[in-house]
Amino acid sequence: MPAYVRALLPVLAGTRRHRAFTVALVAAAALRVITMLGYPPARMYWYDSFAYLHNAVHLQPDQGFHPIGYPLLLRALLPFHSVGVVVAVQHAMGLAAGAVVYAALRGRGLPGWAAVAASAPVLFDASFLRLEHAVVSDTLFILLVVAATALLVRRPVPSARAAATAGLLLGGAALTRTIALPLILLVLLVLAVRRVPWRRPAVLALAGPLPVVAYAAWYGGVHGRIGVSGSDGVALWARSMTFADCAVIQPPQDLAPLCPNGTVLDAATDQPLAEQVRRAYDPDLTGMRSVRPYADLLIAYQYPAYLRGPLLAAILLLGLIGALRRPGRAAALPWAVAVTLLVAPVAVLDFDHRYVLPVVPVACLAAGLTFARPPRRAAVRKVREVSREVPSAERIG
Repeated sequence: MPAYVRALLPVLAGTRRHRAFTVALVAAAALRVITMLGYPPARMYWYDSFAYLHNAVHLQPDQGFHPIGYPLLLRALLPFHSVGVVVAVQHAMGLAAGAVVYAALRGRGLPGWAAVAASAPVLFDASFLRLEHAVVSDTLFILLVVAATALLVRRPVPSARAAATAGLLLGGAALTRTIALPLILLVLLVLAVRRVPWRRPAVLALAGPLPVVAYAAWYGGVHGRIGVSGSDGVALWARSMTFADCAVIQPPQDLAPLCPNGTVLDAATDQPLAEQVRRAYDPDLTGMRSVRPYADLLIAYQYPAYLRGPLLAAILLLGLIGALRRPGRAAALPWAVAVTLLVAPVAVLDFDHRYVLPVVPVACLAAGLTFARPPRRAAVRKVREVSREVPSAERIG
């Protein structure tokens, strides 16, 4: 038998074992190819997308509210000088997020069909296709959070290596979107409530802040104060200018230019940042356009293929039941992460459907763990013995 055939045998065996997920993954990949063909080159958000690309070219801590995580990814892809390559990588990340959910649930004893069902929203929801096709940080953020959460729940007691890796991933997520900063403390709290041996939370507590502390020191060296992000007030102004009445407020003279005056500008072409990004990152960067018949297919697909709010609420409720009632409460961690990601952006900024999407895969992970097969008593005893580093003959109470 040729060597290359022998090398492929494990892959083929794995494909047969996970046939349903393989079919789902291929179909999800085809949808992403159609998205790239139907809407080249990418969806650009003003001013987020251009600020990210500009920061990737001039790599240093941004004094605004964008930390360095996503610009680092863009910087790694800079040699291609193509936002098309950027969204192709992000579409692959979307597939990876679905694979992580599937693998974690299969590892906890779920049948293949149930694990595929739990991974389906992130693979097939049209909102994820659109998000992955945009030059924004959300897809990277989702993958980091899902991977960190899955590492901590794939076994009844996470290993020290898994805890350290999860901590680093959460630190990376915090440097991608600062809303992840509380997740490190949240995860430590949940692990403490679950009475996980203290060494695991200790390792995570050391690894998680490392990327954040390193970046905060870099930020301080550049801007003269320790931090991971700043703000120039533009977000507050954007949310108040729609209803602020300067005739009533009578602002001081230095703030009067901020009053709405009816002037309308095309932010994508009247600002110099767009042209700077075009010259430095992608000379062929243009506005997103639709190409038929691929765009027509996606327009028809988007109406049935998205997760409705009531269904997401049912998924969260199912995860809550698992967090409260299942042995070991494995669903507690992803459920707590999902609820935090749902509430925190609304509390600190505002509601945007885009901010809800990171909730979906971790909520599906929690719901799937509600049906996870309890580990055998002997396996649990062995895990506890190893984690507590006691002799095997010693009785564990």
